[in-house]
Amino acid sequence: MAFRITLTEGIVGGFKPATIRRMISIADENGEVIVRSSTLKSRDDYNVMQGTLTSQQVGTLVNDLKVGLNDLPTEMTSGGQDIYGMDTSISFQSNDFEWRNGGSGGCTNEESEIQPTPVQKALFQELVQKILSISQQYAVQSQKLYEQFKMDKLFQWSVENSESSNETPQTLNNLDPEIIDHILGKSDAVRMKEIVEIVLDPKETVDSKENALDDLEMLVEQIDNANDIENMNLWPKILSFLSLPEASLRKHAIWVCGTAVQNNIRAQKAFTDKGGLKILMDILKDSHQDDEVRSKALYAISGTIKHNAPALAQFEKDGGYDVLLSLLATSDDLSILRKTVFLFNTLLIQDPTVATTQIKEKSINKQFINLLNKHGSGDEDLVDKIFRTFLAEFQHSLSLTEDEVNELKNILPVMKKKYGDNFLSSTEWAELESKIQ
Repeated sequence: MAFRITLTEGIVGGFKPATIRRMISIADENGEVIVRSSTLKSRDDYNVMQGTLTSQQVGTLVNDLKVGLNDLPTEMTSGGQDIYGMDTSISFQSNDFEWRNGGSGGCTNEESEIQPTPVQKALFQELVQKILSISQQYAVQSQKLYEQFKMDKLFQWSVENSESSNETPQTLNNLDPEIIDHILGKSDAVRMKEIVEIVLDPKETVDSKENALDDLEMLVEQIDNANDIENMNLWPKILSFLSLPEASLRKHAIWVCGTAVQNNIRAQKAFTDKGGLKILMDILKDSHQDDEVRSKALYAISGTIKHNAPALAQFEKDGGYDVLLSLLATSDDLSILRKTVFLFNTLLIQDPTVATTQIKEKSINKQFINLLNKHGSGDEDLVDKIFRTFLAEFQHSLSLTEDEVNELKNILPVMKKKYGDNFLSSTEWAELESKIQ
């Protein structure tokens, strides 16, 4: 099972971007699960330790995280308030489950409408400790062996190239470039360029390219690295990956784009100017595209238009609302449906006048009600997102038809009884009920 778990400490920013202190990743790399812990304070303190996990250890951790995170809310909107108050984020990405608190650029002081309960905060803290414990236990073993191996080679080189007793000059043997990289460390810019070349290389396997893109996605979580995509003129090459024949590579490449533009005005502008938003829109319009690819495209579009008026204007001009309506009406993929509904919520926050008008004119509320009828009994997350979108919409306009009001009168009590205060407070339930009386 392909997955990546990332724990990041140091996600809260303000006037200045957040400063990451440590990052722990656990991911499947060429069939072996690697846990890697990187301290990212100052250059002198920079350190990377890694190790491997058994299938049993991985299975237990993945299952615990899926079950736990599925019951936890994330901030509204992504990258807003640090609702768990730990200055820490967890990102879980797999083929069948995605969860993340805190945007890739960290958290701001933007207050979130969604707040966890004390029990949910305690559960989040427990999950953080599980990941930290795994890192502390296993992200040391192979790194120590690796360090010893490199130092042995360095010592051997030093002896071979020291002055002899008769002071006869010797020809220095070349120091292994790998040792130089180990001592000084490759810069992130160099690593990013190398990753792009791996993906471009026809001799590399699909697995190698997927792993390379995973690494690139982690690198561009840091705002400076995301901005360097433009500085190094890498956007044209990365955008070309969105047309690769392998769906898995297209998905990973979109993931890179979506992470790079999160809460990053410079990256948003560069991505849009290079045609990235248009490519993503075309992907959504293509009904033959892989569902996972389209789901990732929604993630990247959300990040591109967030707090970005020019990109939002282009989205609206290019028929973005029609594309989203089509997804609601035709897709059976729950991940796509959840992200589409969430995107409507984002649009209502950013441009409520246009959003409420489009929702009314295109009968989008009817599609939301259809989804409640179809999936309401089995997908709590989708129900949560639909009701929160209704709440956001009702702050600006009540555009329900009489038939829609009557349908919601039947649906709302059933959903309230089933889910209670799992995601809506008593005040929010009361607000919804008052709007359909």
